[in-house]
Amino acid sequence: MHRLRTTSLLPIAIALACATVPAWAQDPPSQAPAVDDTAVPEASEPEASEPEAGVSEAGATDAQQAGAATLGSVDDDTALPTSPRWTGTASVAAVAASGTRDLDDAGSRFGLALRGRGEWRHAGWRALGEVAFGSDRLAYDAAPWLRQAWLSHASGPVEWRVGRQILSWGRADRLNPTDNLAPRNLRGLVADIDEDRMGLDSASVRLQLGERVNATFLHAPRIRATVLPDGIASIPAALGGRRVADQVSHQNTQALRIDYAGNALDASISIVDGPSMNPAFVDALPPGYAPHAIQPGVRIVGADFSAALGDRWGLRGEFASTSFDGRAPAGLGDFRYAVLGVE
Repeated sequence: MHRLRTTSLLPIAIALACATVPAWAQDPPSQAPAVDDTAVPEASEPEASEPEAGVSEAGATDAQQAGAATLGSVDDDTALPTSPRWTGTASVAAVAASGTRDLDDAGSRFGLALRGRGEWRHAGWRALGEVAFGSDRLAYDAAPWLRQAWLSHASGPVEWRVGRQILSWGRADRLNPTDNLAPRNLRGLVADIDEDRMGLDSASVRLQLGERVNATFLHAPRIRATVLPDGIASIPAALGGRRVADQVSHQNTQALRIDYAGNALDASISIVDGPSMNPAFVDALPPGYAPHAIQPGVRIVGADFSAALGDRWGLRGEFASTSFDGRAPAGLGDFRYAVLGVE
Protein backbone atom coordinates (compact mmCIF):
# COMPACT_ATOMS: atom_id res chain seq x y z
CA MET A 1 0.00 0.00 0.00
CA HIS A 2 1.27 3.42 -0.89
CA ARG A 3 2.05 5.35 2.27
CA LEU A 4 1.19 9.03 2.42
CA ARG A 5 3.62 11.41 4.04
CA THR A 6 3.18 15.13 4.54
CA THR A 7 5.84 17.62 5.53
CA SER A 8 5.41 21.23 6.59
CA LEU A 9 8.17 23.22 4.88
CA LEU A 10 7.38 26.77 5.86
CA PRO A 11 5.39 27.13 9.10
CA ILE A 12 4.70 30.75 9.97
CA ALA A 13 2.57 31.37 13.04
CA ILE A 14 1.32 34.79 14.00
CA ALA A 15 -0.46 35.12 17.34
CA LEU A 16 -2.43 38.25 18.07
CA ALA A 17 -4.02 38.94 21.42
CA CYS A 18 -5.48 42.04 22.91
CA ALA A 19 -7.40 42.74 26.08
CA THR A 20 -9.22 45.77 27.30
CA VAL A 21 -7.66 46.89 30.56
CA PRO A 22 -10.11 47.78 33.30
CA ALA A 23 -10.25 51.42 34.33
CA TRP A 24 -8.93 50.69 37.78
CA ALA A 25 -5.81 49.13 36.28
CA GLN A 26 -5.10 52.15 34.09
CA ASP A 27 -5.01 54.74 36.92
CA PRO A 28 -1.73 54.86 38.84
CA PRO A 29 -2.00 54.25 42.58
CA SER A 30 -2.42 57.39 44.60
CA GLN A 31 0.53 58.48 46.69
CA ALA A 32 0.05 58.82 50.44
CA PRO A 33 1.12 62.20 51.90
CA ALA A 34 4.55 62.23 53.46
CA VAL A 35 4.62 61.91 57.23
CA ASP A 36 6.90 64.11 59.32
CA ASP A 37 8.54 61.84 61.84
CA THR A 38 9.60 64.81 63.97
CA ALA A 39 6.12 66.21 64.36
CA VAL A 40 4.44 65.62 67.68
CA PRO A 41 0.80 64.63 67.43
CA GLU A 42 -1.56 66.97 69.18
CA ALA A 43 -3.72 64.12 70.36
CA SER A 44 -3.39 60.37 70.57
CA GLU A 45 -4.98 58.30 67.84
CA PRO A 46 -8.26 56.68 68.82
CA GLU A 47 -8.35 52.92 68.97
CA ALA A 48 -9.36 51.24 65.73
CA SER A 49 -13.00 50.35 65.77
CA GLU A 50 -14.37 47.06 64.53
CA PRO A 51 -15.59 47.21 60.92
CA GLU A 52 -19.28 47.22 60.32
CA ALA A 53 -20.93 43.90 59.78
CA GLY A 54 -20.69 42.82 56.14
CA VAL A 55 -18.02 45.44 55.28
CA SER A 56 -14.29 44.74 55.23
CA GLU A 57 -11.53 47.17 56.16
CA ALA A 58 -10.91 47.81 52.47
CA GLY A 59 -14.51 48.93 52.04
CA ALA A 60 -15.72 45.91 50.07
CA THR A 61 -18.66 43.89 51.27
CA ASP A 62 -18.23 40.27 52.26
CA ALA A 63 -20.32 39.27 49.28
CA GLN A 64 -18.02 41.19 46.93
CA GLN A 65 -14.95 39.55 48.46
CA ALA A 66 -16.53 36.12 48.14
CA GLY A 67 -17.44 36.82 44.51
CA ALA A 68 -13.90 37.93 43.71
CA ALA A 69 -12.48 34.81 45.34
CA THR A 70 -14.85 32.61 43.35
CA LEU A 71 -13.96 34.29 40.06
CA GLY A 72 -10.25 34.02 40.77
CA SER A 73 -10.52 30.29 41.41
CA VAL A 74 -11.96 29.55 37.97
CA ASP A 75 -9.63 28.31 35.22
CA ASP A 76 -8.66 30.75 32.51
CA ASP A 77 -10.67 28.83 29.90
CA THR A 78 -13.90 29.21 31.85
CA ALA A 79 -13.40 32.52 33.64
CA LEU A 80 -15.85 35.28 32.80
CA PRO A 81 -13.88 38.46 32.06
CA THR A 82 -15.51 41.66 33.22
CA SER A 83 -14.21 43.57 30.18
CA PRO A 84 -14.17 42.47 26.51
CA ARG A 85 -11.22 40.32 25.54
CA TRP A 86 -10.05 39.39 22.05
CA THR A 87 -7.61 36.68 21.03
CA GLY A 88 -6.60 35.52 17.59
CA THR A 89 -4.16 33.29 15.75
CA ALA A 90 -3.20 32.86 12.11
CA SER A 91 -0.86 30.46 10.35
CA VAL A 92 0.42 29.88 6.84
CA ALA A 93 2.13 26.65 5.83
CA ALA A 94 3.65 25.21 2.69
CA VAL A 95 2.80 21.51 2.56
CA ALA A 96 4.53 18.83 0.53
CA ALA A 97 3.05 15.33 0.34
CA SER A 98 4.30 12.14 -1.24
CA GLY A 99 0.81 11.33 -2.48
CA THR A 100 -2.89 11.94 -1.85
CA ARG A 101 -5.57 10.49 0.40
CA ASP A 102 -7.67 9.43 -2.60
CA LEU A 103 -6.27 5.86 -2.62
CA ASP A 104 -4.78 6.37 -6.06
CA ASP A 105 -1.32 6.34 -7.60
CA ALA A 106 -1.00 10.11 -7.96
CA GLY A 107 2.42 11.61 -7.50
CA SER A 108 3.63 14.11 -4.94
CA ARG A 109 1.64 17.23 -4.12
CA PHE A 110 2.69 20.70 -3.03
CA GLY A 111 0.45 23.58 -1.91
CA LEU A 112 -0.23 26.38 0.55
CA ALA A 113 -2.64 26.28 3.48
CA LEU A 114 -3.94 29.24 5.50
CA ARG A 115 -5.76 28.99 8.82
CA GLY A 116 -7.17 31.67 11.09
CA ARG A 117 -9.01 31.66 14.40
CA GLY A 118 -10.47 34.45 16.53
CA GLU A 119 -12.27 34.51 19.86
CA TRP A 120 -14.14 37.16 21.85
CA ARG A 121 -15.24 36.98 25.49
CA HIS A 122 -17.17 39.33 27.74
CA ALA A 123 -18.94 38.45 30.99
CA GLY A 124 -20.96 35.33 30.15
CA TRP A 125 -20.72 35.82 26.38
CA ARG A 126 -18.30 34.08 24.04
CA ALA A 127 -17.92 34.04 20.25
CA LEU A 128 -15.53 32.06 18.08
CA GLY A 129 -14.73 31.92 14.39
CA GLU A 130 -12.32 29.71 12.45
CA VAL A 131 -11.48 29.52 8.74
CA ALA A 132 -9.25 27.28 6.62
CA PHE A 133 -8.13 27.88 3.04
CA GLY A 134 -5.92 25.74 0.86
CA SER A 135 -5.05 25.05 -2.74
CA ASP A 136 -7.04 22.53 -4.75
CA ARG A 137 -4.03 20.24 -4.85
CA LEU A 138 -4.44 19.79 -1.10
CA ALA A 139 -8.18 19.01 -1.55
CA TYR A 140 -9.23 21.83 0.78
CA ASP A 141 -11.95 22.72 -1.73
CA ALA A 142 -13.82 19.54 -0.76
CA ALA A 143 -14.86 21.09 2.58
CA PRO A 144 -16.38 24.49 3.52
CA TRP A 145 -13.75 27.15 4.25
CA LEU A 146 -15.72 28.26 7.35
CA ARG A 147 -14.99 25.63 9.97
CA GLN A 148 -16.58 27.31 13.00
CA ALA A 149 -18.68 30.39 13.73
CA TRP A 150 -20.75 30.32 16.91
CA LEU A 151 -22.02 32.43 19.80
CA SER A 152 -22.61 31.19 23.35
CA HIS A 153 -23.79 32.54 26.68
CA ALA A 154 -23.43 31.06 30.17
CA SER A 155 -25.62 32.04 33.09
CA GLY A 156 -25.64 29.98 36.26
CA PRO A 157 -25.98 26.28 35.45
CA VAL A 158 -27.17 26.88 31.86
CA GLU A 159 -25.05 27.52 28.77
CA TRP A 160 -26.42 27.74 25.24
CA ARG A 161 -24.52 27.84 21.95
CA VAL A 162 -25.72 28.44 18.40
CA GLY A 163 -23.89 28.40 15.08
CA ARG A 164 -21.40 26.19 13.28
CA GLN A 165 -19.39 24.22 15.81
CA ILE A 166 -16.99 21.28 15.79
CA LEU A 167 -18.10 18.60 18.25
CA SER A 168 -15.63 15.96 19.42
CA TRP A 169 -17.34 13.28 21.46
CA GLY A 170 -15.52 10.28 22.87
CA ARG A 171 -12.55 9.69 25.17
CA ALA A 172 -10.61 7.01 23.30
CA ASP A 173 -7.56 7.92 21.23
CA ARG A 174 -8.30 8.48 17.52
CA LEU A 175 -10.86 5.66 17.17
CA ASN A 176 -14.11 7.03 18.62
CA PRO A 177 -17.32 5.01 18.12
CA THR A 178 -19.36 7.77 19.84
CA ASP A 179 -17.98 10.57 17.62
CA ASN A 180 -20.95 10.85 15.24
CA LEU A 181 -21.53 14.61 14.92
CA ALA A 182 -18.26 15.74 13.28
CA PRO A 183 -18.03 14.81 9.58
CA ARG A 184 -14.54 14.85 8.07
CA ASN A 185 -12.86 15.78 4.82
CA LEU A 186 -10.98 12.53 4.21
CA ARG A 187 -9.43 13.97 1.04
CA GLY A 188 -7.73 16.96 2.67
CA LEU A 189 -3.96 16.86 3.16
CA VAL A 190 -3.62 18.17 6.71
CA ALA A 191 -0.79 18.13 9.24
CA ASP A 192 -2.99 16.89 12.11
CA ILE A 193 -5.85 14.42 11.85
CA ASP A 194 -8.25 16.69 13.75
CA GLU A 195 -7.81 19.45 11.15
CA ASP A 196 -9.97 17.53 8.66
CA ARG A 197 -13.11 17.92 10.80
CA MET A 198 -16.02 19.98 9.48
CA GLY A 199 -18.36 22.09 11.60
CA LEU A 200 -21.99 21.23 12.26
CA ASP A 201 -24.70 23.92 12.01
CA SER A 202 -26.56 23.39 15.26
CA ALA A 203 -27.93 24.77 18.51
CA SER A 204 -27.09 23.21 21.87
CA VAL A 205 -27.93 23.69 25.55
CA ARG A 206 -25.69 22.48 28.37
CA LEU A 207 -27.18 22.11 31.86
CA GLN A 208 -25.05 21.57 34.96
CA LEU A 209 -26.95 19.04 37.08
CA GLY A 210 -24.55 19.01 39.99
CA GLU A 211 -20.90 19.33 40.86
CA ARG A 212 -19.92 16.40 38.66
CA VAL A 213 -22.79 15.79 36.21
CA ASN A 214 -23.97 17.80 33.20
CA ALA A 215 -26.30 17.15 30.29
CA THR A 216 -26.07 18.51 26.72
CA PHE A 217 -28.94 18.55 24.23
CA LEU A 218 -28.27 19.37 20.57
CA HIS A 219 -30.43 20.01 17.54
CA ALA A 220 -29.10 20.28 13.97
CA PRO A 221 -31.36 21.07 10.99
CA ARG A 222 -28.92 19.40 8.60
CA ILE A 223 -25.72 17.40 8.63
CA ARG A 224 -23.05 17.18 5.97
CA ALA A 225 -21.76 13.75 5.00
CA THR A 226 -18.11 12.84 5.42
CA VAL A 227 -16.14 13.51 2.23
CA LEU A 228 -14.78 10.15 1.10
CA PRO A 229 -11.61 9.60 -0.94
CA ASP A 230 -12.00 9.44 -4.69
CA GLY A 231 -10.92 5.82 -4.63
CA ILE A 232 -14.12 5.00 -2.72
CA ALA A 233 -16.59 7.62 -3.96
CA SER A 234 -15.84 7.40 -7.69
CA ILE A 235 -17.95 5.45 -10.14
CA PRO A 236 -16.00 2.89 -12.18
CA ALA A 237 -14.87 4.01 -15.63
CA ALA A 238 -17.30 1.59 -17.25
CA LEU A 239 -20.20 3.59 -15.74
CA GLY A 240 -18.85 7.05 -16.51
CA GLY A 241 -15.87 7.43 -14.21
CA ARG A 242 -17.25 10.41 -12.30
CA ARG A 243 -17.25 11.08 -8.56
CA VAL A 244 -20.48 10.59 -6.64
CA ALA A 245 -21.72 13.97 -5.42
CA ASP A 246 -21.06 14.75 -1.76
CA GLN A 247 -24.23 14.74 0.30
CA VAL A 248 -25.86 17.20 2.72
CA SER A 249 -28.94 15.81 4.43
CA HIS A 250 -31.58 18.33 5.44
CA GLN A 251 -33.25 16.01 7.92
CA ASN A 252 -33.14 17.00 11.58
CA THR A 253 -30.62 15.50 13.99
CA GLN A 254 -31.13 15.34 17.75
CA ALA A 255 -28.50 14.29 20.27
CA LEU A 256 -28.30 13.98 24.05
CA ARG A 257 -25.20 13.42 26.16
CA ILE A 258 -24.95 13.02 29.95
CA ASP A 259 -21.41 13.46 31.23
CA TYR A 260 -19.82 12.60 34.59
CA ALA A 261 -16.46 14.01 35.72
CA GLY A 262 -14.92 12.42 38.80
CA ASN A 263 -11.55 12.29 40.49
CA ALA A 264 -10.39 9.03 38.92
CA LEU A 265 -13.20 8.35 36.45
CA ASP A 266 -14.78 10.36 33.61
CA ALA A 267 -17.67 8.82 31.70
CA SER A 268 -20.68 9.63 29.56
CA ILE A 269 -23.65 8.09 27.80
CA SER A 270 -25.09 9.50 24.59
CA ILE A 271 -27.71 9.01 21.91
CA VAL A 272 -27.79 10.43 18.38
CA ASP A 273 -30.91 10.22 16.18
CA GLY A 274 -30.80 11.47 12.60
CA PRO A 275 -29.08 11.00 9.23
CA SER A 276 -25.77 9.19 9.26
CA MET A 277 -22.70 11.34 8.58
CA ASN A 278 -21.21 8.32 6.79
CA PRO A 279 -22.73 8.05 3.29
CA ALA A 280 -23.97 4.75 1.88
CA PHE A 281 -24.02 3.93 -1.82
CA VAL A 282 -27.00 2.72 -3.80
CA ASP A 283 -26.18 0.59 -6.82
CA ALA A 284 -27.58 1.28 -10.29
CA LEU A 285 -30.64 -0.94 -10.57
CA PRO A 286 -32.63 0.18 -13.64
CA PRO A 287 -30.64 0.60 -16.87
CA GLY A 288 -29.20 4.07 -17.18
CA TYR A 289 -29.65 4.84 -13.47
CA ALA A 290 -26.32 6.05 -12.07
CA PRO A 291 -25.13 4.98 -8.62
CA HIS A 292 -25.54 7.63 -5.97
CA ALA A 293 -24.92 8.17 -2.25
CA ILE A 294 -27.50 8.57 0.50
CA GLN A 295 -27.44 9.33 4.22
CA PRO A 296 -29.67 6.72 5.85
CA GLY A 297 -31.38 7.47 9.13
CA VAL A 298 -29.68 5.93 12.16
CA ARG A 299 -30.01 5.81 15.93
CA ILE A 300 -26.72 5.46 17.78
CA VAL A 301 -26.54 4.72 21.51
CA GLY A 302 -23.06 4.99 22.98
CA ALA A 303 -20.95 5.22 26.11
CA ASP A 304 -17.35 6.12 26.87
CA PHE A 305 -15.07 6.30 29.90
CA SER A 306 -11.56 7.22 30.99
CA ALA A 307 -10.19 5.87 34.28
CA ALA A 308 -6.95 6.31 36.18
CA LEU A 309 -5.37 3.08 37.42
CA GLY A 310 -2.95 4.27 40.04
CA ASP A 311 -0.31 6.88 39.26
CA ARG A 312 1.04 5.45 36.01
CA TRP A 313 -1.70 3.57 34.17
CA GLY A 314 -4.92 4.62 32.54
CA LEU A 315 -7.81 2.87 30.82
CA ARG A 316 -10.01 4.29 28.04
CA GLY A 317 -12.95 2.73 26.28
CA GLU A 318 -15.94 3.43 24.05
CA PHE A 319 -18.94 1.50 22.79
CA ALA A 320 -21.63 2.36 20.25
CA SER A 321 -24.63 0.44 18.93
CA THR A 322 -25.98 1.63 15.56
CA SER A 323 -29.41 0.71 14.23
CA PHE A 324 -30.94 1.90 10.96
CA ASP A 325 -34.35 3.53 10.74
CA GLY A 326 -36.40 1.34 8.45
CA ARG A 327 -34.69 -0.81 5.86
CA ALA A 328 -30.89 -0.64 5.82
CA PRO A 329 -29.05 0.00 2.54
CA ALA A 330 -27.88 -3.03 0.62
CA GLY A 331 -24.84 -4.63 2.22
CA LEU A 332 -25.34 -2.82 5.53
CA GLY A 333 -27.09 -3.69 8.76
CA ASP A 334 -27.23 -2.88 12.45
CA PHE A 335 -23.81 -3.15 14.05
CA ARG A 336 -21.84 -2.56 17.25
CA TYR A 337 -18.43 -0.97 17.61
CA ALA A 338 -16.19 -1.03 20.67
CA VAL A 339 -12.69 0.26 21.50
CA LEU A 340 -10.58 -0.38 24.60
CA GLY A 341 -7.10 0.93 25.29
CA VAL A 342 -4.49 0.98 28.06
CA GLU A 343 -1.98 3.79 28.49
